[in-house]
Amino acid sequence: MGALKVFFVADLHGSEVVYGKVANAPKFYGVPNVVVGGDLTGKLLVPIIQRGGDEYSLEFMGENIVVDSAKLEAYKRRLREAGQYYRVLGRDEYDEVKEDRSKIKALFLEEMSRTLEAFVEKCEERFRPLGAKLYVIPGNDDYPEVAQLLNTLENDTLTVFDERVVEFEGYQLAGFGYANPTPWHTPRELPEAEIYHRLTNTTRTADSNRLIMVTHPPPYGTLLDQAPKLKDFKPVIAGGEVLTEHVGSTSVRRFIEEKGPLIGLHGHIHESQGADKLQPTDGSKKRSIPIFNPGSEYHMGVLRGILLNIKDNAKLDYIFTRG
Repeated sequence: MGALKVFFVADLHGSEVVYGKVANAPKFYGVPNVVVGGDLTGKLLVPIIQRGGDEYSLEFMGENIVVDSAKLEAYKRRLREAGQYYRVLGRDEYDEVKEDRSKIKALFLEEMSRTLEAFVEKCEERFRPLGAKLYVIPGNDDYPEVAQLLNTLENDTLTVFDERVVEFEGYQLAGFGYANPTPWHTPRELPEAEIYHRLTNTTRTADSNRLIMVTHPPPYGTLLDQAPKLKDFKPVIAGGEVLTEHVGSTSVRRFIEEKGPLIGLHGHIHESQGADKLQPTDGSKKRSIPIFNPGSEYHMGVLRGILLNIKDNAKLDYIFTRG
């Protein structure tokens, strides 16, 4: 195994600006491999209601506003930059769907799918001339329908490796996008026992000495999984400071310590950008296992990432990026 250059990001959450920066990453950073560790799609669909004439109403930044068509385009752009979707509806259309969760979800999935397909197409156009490759897994906030769509988009540029092990320039790349339970009951959550079972089953024939493990949730009890402590979905404040707690996956930690991969790459906890190490439980392996979380500022149009250089299966250089 020789040198391997990787640019790792996670938690894009549908931001059009961040999508564009990922598409430009191979040229900008000079890397042949871009890995996205889950949560590609956004979390919110904003209805834009046509009120008649040249007036439209929408909620933006918690405020109800009325604009004309000229100003509306700027708000559409700002919504997409922040990872929010929109759909323009007549008053009758809005009244028809607003109380029907199934119709709201259908509109949500339509916009998710349309923008995700456009993102993949843009990456293909910019990666292919450079010979670059894009590797992705869906995360806990990505609906199962999104995960299914990703699988249909695979080609010579895009590899989807959720619950798969793929060859990776002499190394192996394994992915797992489900997360341990959260207060928000997101689309792709699993009990810890099921996470551990699936991780071990996915990698049962993988070679830990050349395995790069990508799980969307970080290992529990590390520098990578500290998030604000919540009560009734609001941050707990003491002494003027927001309290934090560990919210990562105990099963991911157990799995990494037992399997002993070369590296662990994670996302999910936007506030916990950082690097840490775990010690393998197999006493024959003396080395520690470096683990990383690039963090996320997608709502600001900022792409956080990590540039990794692995040399001959032993030496690792890395640098955090903020673009």
